[in-house]
Amino acid sequence: MASSRKPQPREHNGFPMREDRIFKIEVHVAGICVREQRGRWKLLAARRSSERSLFPGKWECGGGMVHPGEGFEAAIARQMFEEFGLEVEPWFLAETYTIHVPRSQRIIPGVRWVCLCRKGETRLNVREFAEYRWLKLPLVESLDWIGGIPEAIHQVTPRILGGRGV
Repeated sequence: MASSRKPQPREHNGFPMREDRIFKIEVHVAGICVREQRGRWKLLAARRSSERSLFPGKWECGGGMVHPGEGFEAAIARQMFEEFGLEVEPWFLAETYTIHVPRSQRIIPGVRWVCLCRKGETRLNVREFAEYRWLKLPLVESLDWIGGIPEAIHQVTPRILGGRGV
């Protein structure tokens, strides 16, 4: 009787790989959106709506899922437009991060960008956020942030204030 199991290639060593098409994970991008106004740098912060399943009511800087066929830069530009109505350009990578969730995947990996917003009026996506603020850098205002975000902002603030690459 012939086996219906597909034989694994020898170089594969029995471990799954992309071509097996068995893995589907969620990957995120997040932004630290900044703009310069009258010689001062400001950072966009938004409070998540209380109906959100992860981190309801917490403050963040925007971001979300990378869609199939999309790179990180396109994903962060799309996310910032969908959430805030702003056209941004990714400036530099801030960090990689993980979101710990109690569901099947357990963690969601992500890449955080510092993005430049040169112009435009903020139009908040009220399905996702309850309010937003443009905060002066360096940050002095204390908000109820999602863990890790204030540290990421603090880490990139010297480069933003130095204005390199603008």
